[in-house]
Formats: sequence, structure tokens, C-alpha cells
Amino acid sequence: MKKIKSLNKIKSDFQQFQHKFWEVEIILDDSSINEINTFLKKYIEITSKLSRSNIEQQLRVHDQAFDSWNESFKLASSDLVEIKNGLRKEFRKILRK
Repeated sequence: MKKIKSLNKIKSDFQQFQHKFWEVEIILDDSSINEINTFLKKYIEITSKLSRSNIEQQLRVHDQAFDSWNESFKLASSDLVEIKNGLRKEFRKILRK
């Protein structure tokens, strides 16, 4: 039950972020927009794997549930961090202009 609440919170936060992005997208550079879109796609991939892990756990397919959870953790700790660092650089360039 705790995982489901956490997953729902993650999804809700993501939707809020996505809506804020759509509100400010018009003022961002194309390179920043591309970086944010990459971030959004990766975030969707991660939350999809987390959702799949949760379903697999409920179905008592524990090995697959662990694999899905592990894949999402790896993506969050490597790919997502890399994308975030790229965004940080983009925003800093924009702020210096």
C-alpha cells in the first residue's frame, strides 16, 4: 500500500511539473525545451517501470517485480541525473544572457 501511495505521489508531481513546463515553454530556448522533453520522456519510462513493478508484485511475480524496480532505479540514478545536469547547464547559460 505504501508503494502505491508513493507511486501516485510521483505521478502527481510529474503531472504538475509537466503542466508548469507547458506554461513556460514559450519563453524557453529550443535547446532547453529539448532537454526538458528528454527529461519528461525518461521520467515517463521510469514511472512506467515502477508501475509495472507494482503490478508484478501484486501478481506475486517477485523476480520480475524486482527487475522492473531495479531498472527504474538505475534509470533514475544515471540517465535522469545526467539529463538534470544538462538542464542545469542550459538554465545557467540562459541566466547569464
